[in-house]
Amino acid sequence: MSSHRVDPARNAIADIYEHFKSTYGGCREDMGMTFNADGSVKVIPIKGCQNPLGALMMKAVMGSAAATTWQATDQKITLKDRKGNQQEYDLQVNGSTMTWGFDTKDKEGVVRHTVEFRKE
Repeated sequence: MSSHRVDPARNAIADIYEHFKSTYGGCREDMGMTFNADGSVKVIPIKGCQNPLGALMMKAVMGSAAATTWQATDQKITLKDRKGNQQEYDLQVNGSTMTWGFDTKDKEGVVRHTVEFRKE
C-alpha cells in the first residue's frame, strides 16, 4: 500500500496512510498485501515504527485480515472476511499500480477514498 487519500480532506488530513505512519513514529516500511491466485490475501504489517501503539494497531489489522478472500470481476474487487462480511471497491489497474475507490458518508457529507497499491 502506498497511499489512502480522502477527498475532501478530513481534519486537514488528505492521506490517512501517511498520517498513520508519521503519527506512529515515522514507520520505515509500507504495509504489504499479497493477493494469491487461490483468492486468499496475506497482509504484511508496516515495520520500523518507533511508537509501540503503531505495532499494536498493526496487530489488530493483521487479526482482522486473517482468512480474508478476494475476487475481482470487471472493474470491481470484493473482499470477504472470515465472518462473511464483504466490501466491494471500484478497481483500476494501470501498469504496476492498483487503485481501489469507494465512498463513505459522514456528518459533513460524502468522502471519496482512493487507496493505491504499487507492485514490487
